[in-house]
Amino acid sequence: MKKMMLVAALALLVPTSVDAAKPVVLEKHGYVVAEPRVGNQYYIKQTGTDLAWNTTRGASDIVIALIDSSADRRHKELYNVPRVVNSMKGPYSVDYHGTHTAGIMSGRHNKFGMAGLAPNVRYHFYNVFYGKNSEFTDSWTVAKAVDTAVAKGANIINLSLGGQDYDQVLADSIRRARTKGVIIVASAGNDGEKTVSFPANMKEVIAVGAI
Repeated sequence: MKKMMLVAALALLVPTSVDAAKPVVLEKHGYVVAEPRVGNQYYIKQTGTDLAWNTTRGASDIVIALIDSSADRRHKELYNVPRVVNSMKGPYSVDYHGTHTAGIMSGRHNKFGMAGLAPNVRYHFYNVFYGKNSEFTDSWTVAKAVDTAVAKGANIINLSLGGQDYDQVLADSIRRARTKGVIIVASAGNDGEKTVSFPANMKEVIAVGAI
């Protein structure tokens, strides 16, 4: 009786056709990005962001403050991005640099254009430049924006700006932000020099460059 039961059990395990003896195709399950230009965003794979997207694309309880020039709120990639807009200097006029920076971070995954790195977080946009497509601002205006961003609940502050001269007022505002746990990220510089721009060269700041 035991031998018959064993034979019956083995029969259930043996494939009954030639097709069943072949391996089947299995696909990797993960987050699929359908943005037509995502293939041009080399930094996504360099930073491992595509792998992180399988776990998270940000959350609404995270606030990132972009202290930059004015982002185009009507752009399709930025449309309906949760945000607070605050102009520290002059009118809030649409600017290419602020729009570009905002798109890299918060661009919607909407099957149009490119993919933002963290589209599901909340963004506070602070305009600190003097006018449309202006290249310059001053450190005290940026310091005011840092203080305001912290007061409004920013968890991360991005500064895609910098200069060669040190300023105590801006440095103090960054240190105050760090004591409250705010992460500060700043551009290392665009001039190809070996020196890192201020405020990216502060020990309290994460300096970011491009390769």
